Amino acid sequence: MRRHGPGAWAEPFLGVLPSVIVSSGAMNEKTGLELGDTMIHVIANIRTAPGRRDELIAAFRELIPIVRAEAGCIEYGTAVDLRTPIAAQAPILEDAVTVVEKWDGVSALQAHLVAPHMLAHRERVKAIVTGVEIRILEPL
Repeated sequence: MRRHGPGAWAEPFLGVLPSVIVSSGAMNEKTGLELGDTMIHVIANIRTAPGRRDELIAAFRELIPIVRAEAGCIEYGTAVDLRTPIAAQAPILEDAVTVVEKWDGVSALQAHLVAPHMLAHRERVKAIVTGVEIRILEPL
């Protein structure tokens, strides 16, 4: 499975199917199930141009109810860094939004990535976004 790195941010925001999954027939080595049959978590960290984070948050507020209605979407929401006194916390990113997602499988995520509302969203925010990193996780 290939994942986006920070340098691949432009692809999803130009309306091009990102190369999240190389083949749809990929198998989970531990369970023997096709990846589309296994729940996944997705953490997407999206960087914005300085001072433009609120514009991205506003765009997500419109998008979230549409995504939550998609087949296979279990959870989809945004979050921003919270200042705390916890020493182990990573540095606060003022110009970033994190999207926390849960899908019933890779195939649902793949369909989400090419949904018309997602293509329109990427087009709408491409001037705001300066970087994207997507992590696709398998729960244990």
